[in-house]
Amino acid sequence: TASFLDGRRMGCFLVDPRGGHEGKLHQNLWGVSYNRNLWIRRYIQDDLIDIINKKAKPQQLGRYMFYVPFFTERFCREMIEEMEHHGDWYDEEHDDRELAHQYSSRNINLEDLGYKEEYVALLNSVHKELLSTLYHGFRSKPESSLIFVLKYSPEKEYGTFKYHLDGGTYTYNIALNDQFTGGGLQFKMGNPNFGKEEEFIVPHNRTGWAVIQPNRPLHLHRGVPLSTGMRYAMINIIETNCKGCKGGPLF
Repeated sequence: TASFLDGRRMGCFLVDPRGGHEGKLHQNLWGVSYNRNLWIRRYIQDDLIDIINKKAKPQQLGRYMFYVPFFTERFCREMIEEMEHHGDWYDEEHDDRELAHQYSSRNINLEDLGYKEEYVALLNSVHKELLSTLYHGFRSKPESSLIFVLKYSPEKEYGTFKYHLDGGTYTYNIALNDQFTGGGLQFKMGNPNFGKEEEFIVPHNRTGWAVIQPNRPLHLHRGVPLSTGMRYAMINIIETNCKGCKGGPLF
C-alpha cells in the first residue's frame, strides 16, 4: 500500500490512503483508524487531551455530570456538511426504523452515513480514556450504541423537548454549531420524594463541547426549544459491558 508524507501543516505525518473514503465530501473524517495521530490533531481539541492526561480539570455541572471541550470546529463543520450532503433526514412523521432508533427529532444515524466503524474506534480510545478520568478509573468496552446527529429549528415541536431519561450507560451530547438563540438542555436533578431537587439549564452553545452524563434517574432532562436559527448536535447513547470493569460513579 502506498503511503505519503503530509508536511503542509503541523509537521510531517505518514498518511495511509486507506484513511480516506471515496465519494464522501470530507474523506479525512474516515481516517481515525488508519491515520490516528493526524486525525486527533485535526479533530480533537487539545484541551480534551489535557483533561484526559489530568493536566486540566473538567467543568462539573452537577453530580457526575461534566461539560468538556471535545471536537474541533473543523470536525463539527465537516460533520454537518456530510449530513446535509447525505440528506436523508428522518423525523417522527417519516421514520420506518425500529422503535429503538426513533428519537422524536429530525436526525440521521451515523450508521446510515457509513461512519459507525470509525466512531466505534473513537469510543474505544478517546471516549473510554475520558470516562476513566471523569469517573474514577471506570473502564469498559462499548457494546451497543445509538449515535446520531439531530437538527431542529423553532418551527416545530419535537418529543425531545419533553423530560426523559436516555437508555444505555452514559450519554455524550455534543454541540456541532452555535448559530442559534434559545435552545440548550434543561436538567431536573435529584428526587423530590427525598426533599431535594434542582432544576437548571445548560445553554450548550459552545461548538464542539460535550455534556457528559450517566443515564440514571438523577439525570432527567429535555431539549429546550429555539428562538431563532438552526441547532445541530451529535447524540451518543452508549451501552457498555461492565464485566471486569472497575471504578465509576457510585449510585
